[in-house]
Amino acid sequence: MSHIVPLLLLLAIIVAASKTTGHVSTLLGQPAVFGEILVGVILGPGVLDILHWPLFVPAVAEGGTLGLGVVVHDLAEIGGVLLMFVAGMETDPADLRRVSQVAFWTALGGVVLPLGAGALSTHLLGHDWSAAVFIGATLTATSVSISAQVLMELDSLRSRVGSTILAAAIIDDVLGVIILSIVVAFNPLEAADSTRSLLPGLGMVLLRMTLFLSTAWYFGRVLFERMLGLVSRWCVSTPVLSSVLVVALLYAWGAEHFGGIAAITGSYLAGLLFARTTYRSSVLAMVKPLTYSLFVPVFFVSIGLHQCSVKAADLIACRRR
Repeated sequence: MSHIVPLLLLLAIIVAASKTTGHVSTLLGQPAVFGEILVGVILGPGVLDILHWPLFVPAVAEGGTLGLGVVVHDLAEIGGVLLMFVAGMETDPADLRRVSQVAFWTALGGVVLPLGAGALSTHLLGHDWSAAVFIGATLTATSVSISAQVLMELDSLRSRVGSTILAAAIIDDVLGVIILSIVVAFNPLEAADSTRSLLPGLGMVLLRMTLFLSTAWYFGRVLFERMLGLVSRWCVSTPVLSSVLVVALLYAWGAEHFGGIAAITGSYLAGLLFARTTYRSSVLAMVKPLTYSLFVPVFFVSIGLHQCSVKAADLIACRRR
């Protein structure tokens, strides 16, 4: 049997459960995202373990075996990218500039305190300092997407507090990558001369970030308005929406591939830049139904469906959500 058949049922269950529990959560005075994540925990390994029901056991596809959990995870990652794109479009860049200084110091505290407390606690539990600092570094990442969704539900994303929280989370992600690069350079499991390569390695990390962010911002400021004006005259279905999605996905890919930062940071930047165009309202009206009808429910439910690996890279990726 093709894997698409059980996948259709699984997605139907996830979306229905997500919207139902989200509605119940709002009736109880909580953000809908609380119910969406909670139902993921219920459907996940801790309670129902739905992905291992006989009906959803990996189906044999052409060329090998495909686990439905992998497909759901990939759809969830796309959901996170689209969610942060919408958050970027809902954000006023002028508000970000006004809170930039406060956001920086907030983000710095959000890196230093978890790093120090995590390292000290791990060391007191009997681990050496190299392992303790490494664990502390994994605690510096923030759940940017969840923060963004809660702020949008509370209609606080454009407030001073909301702008500060989201800007701090983005800065936190950049600082977290820098901290992790330093920690990995001092990892005793790496080559013996790793310490000597710290400065060149850290310099390359900063260079990649700077080049990507500056280039992406420049092209967005110069080209996005013209691009949408051009494609809006194309004789195809939804040319503006398709073009926006292409750019959002490219920015997400470029953020990880070239910038060395989270993909959701790239899509958030794309959203910020599209928000500066005259097409903001029409783009939001098209992107929101696509994002919130399927991908975002899968994204939040998937957080509970999957248990995070103990590998450092997986820990960082999981917490970045």
